[in-house]
Amino acid sequence: MENIENIKDLLEKVAGINKEYADKLDATGERFNEFEITIRKRESPNSEFIAALLNPEGSHGLKHEFLKCFINTLVKKIHASELCFDLKKFNCEKADVKTEPLIDNGRLDIFITDNKNRAIIIENKISSPDGERQIKRYDEYAEKMHKKGNYQILYLTPHGKEASKQSVGNVKYLCISYEDTIINWLKSCLDVAVRHDNVKNAINQYIKYLKKLTNQDMDTNKRREIIEIMSKPEYLRAVKDIYDINVAEVFNSLAEKHFNPKMQEFAKQKKMIFTALEFGHYYLKFGLTHPEWQNEYEIAFGDGSESGMDYGIQKKTKAGVRKSQKIENGLRSLGYKTNKNWLVYKNYGFCLDRWYTDIVDSNNFFNDCKIIIEELLQAIEGV
Repeated sequence: MENIENIKDLLEKVAGINKEYADKLDATGERFNEFEITIRKRESPNSEFIAALLNPEGSHGLKHEFLKCFINTLVKKIHASELCFDLKKFNCEKADVKTEPLIDNGRLDIFITDNKNRAIIIENKISSPDGERQIKRYDEYAEKMHKKGNYQILYLTPHGKEASKQSVGNVKYLCISYEDTIINWLKSCLDVAVRHDNVKNAINQYIKYLKKLTNQDMDTNKRREIIEIMSKPEYLRAVKDIYDINVAEVFNSLAEKHFNPKMQEFAKQKKMIFTALEFGHYYLKFGLTHPEWQNEYEIAFGDGSESGMDYGIQKKTKAGVRKSQKIENGLRSLGYKTNKNWLVYKNYGFCLDRWYTDIVDSNNFFNDCKIIIEELLQAIEGV
């Protein structure tokens, strides 16, 4: 009983530090970030900003210096044996940088070439899943245009995860991350942009945005203060008990209290079957089926990426081709995409804070889900 009181006391103290920190940021306007408002977790705008810095002809006015910093960051982080060619030989002064150039069966996110026919391809994945043979197709194009051993494919994600097997095949590529590679590169860019205030401010804002995206935005003083409290002898056992708890159980408990009963009732009204699967800090994973669909389709919400969850219609083994094609065509005009796992899908930006603002304290997320489900139901029932 005493340890439970210590856990409550510890959590209250940490919550107090968090509130004090948030109030301080609000008082100074430090939480305002133009990138979080305009770019958010969409891949194309992030690629465009990165490419704008890498471009020697960019409006930043620092010519090839940022691209040189990027190459140096890669060389420091990646062992030479892992590279397809010696990046030190890449001619930054004579480089050309493009975003989303059209290639055979697709587009490249960022494509950098030099005057010696060397190329660096960056595939940027923040929220969307890999496409069928995506990296493989990029490799085929690069080999045709630049020859094997003359190009390097980089796979960029928030935390440096690997591409899916369906995307890669046996292609040689390298994983880089926003939380490490890009942030470290941007910090080196700040040293170069000392006298370019507008550029420096933009880079600082982008670093702050990326730290939040990759869950590194805790202030050093705040972290130190929390560690000081947790290190006190009376709280050590409480810290151990909290550490031993499976975090997924916390989110399952929140969903059971604040979301599942409402969705269960909504599904019942629609004569659908609701199945709750699992829940995490950035996603709620559940599905809805209908007896009349005869196991052809399922409306599903799931864990798409670190920055949000995917939702849409998942195709089952008995799904009819013509009917599926009609559903897919009807929803593409509404911004839905398709891949191997989803007949149609979109990404719903979600984070830890939204559990409280949109699920516990309000019905915002539930109301969004109802709108989404009605939209998908209409597509399925209309064929």
